[in-house]
Amino acid sequence: MHRDIELTGRIAGLPGKSSDRIRFLFRVEQARAEGRDIGFEGLARLSWYRDAPRLEAGERWRLTARLKPPHGFANPGGFDYERWLFQQGIEATGYVRGAEENRRLDAGPGTSVIDRWRQRLGERIEAILPGPLGAALVRALVLGDRSGLGSEQWEVLTRTGINHLIAISGLHVGMVAAFLFFLFR
Repeated sequence: MHRDIELTGRIAGLPGKSSDRIRFLFRVEQARAEGRDIGFEGLARLSWYRDAPRLEAGERWRLTARLKPPHGFANPGGFDYERWLFQQGIEATGYVRGAEENRRLDAGPGTSVIDRWRQRLGERIEAILPGPLGAALVRALVLGDRSGLGSEQWEVLTRTGINHLIAISGLHVGMVAAFLFFLFR
């Protein structure tokens, strides 16, 4: 049975933007269905397809969404999406419904300055580079933000042995950025 669920929570990390959607992690604080609390709190990976507003890391939202348990195909030798979701601590996946009740509650104290800086830099990278795949790859290398890379791209990176480069370089660039931020602050 598919039903709408009202979620209240915060955007966790950087939203990933593509031509047809925004994908983001949402730390659910409260979930209600048909006016009753359903007892779900945790991390959900959501997609917002139509008329998505600009989302920023740390913002608090009330959203109407449809959720399902994490699921993916496990083809031999292929990318195991379900396992990856489990490793990331994602307890549900779903999409935001086009409801009038969707609204930002506040920017909130959950927003870190570094996440905002990373998001601004990521937006500049997307504006400069042609094509979503190139921008996603540079965002992954510079910021450690892999949200723009799909399972097919990640599988190619894994098979060629360069996936560790993205994880390591993004982490190091983030650490240097944080160090410089606090140094010049």
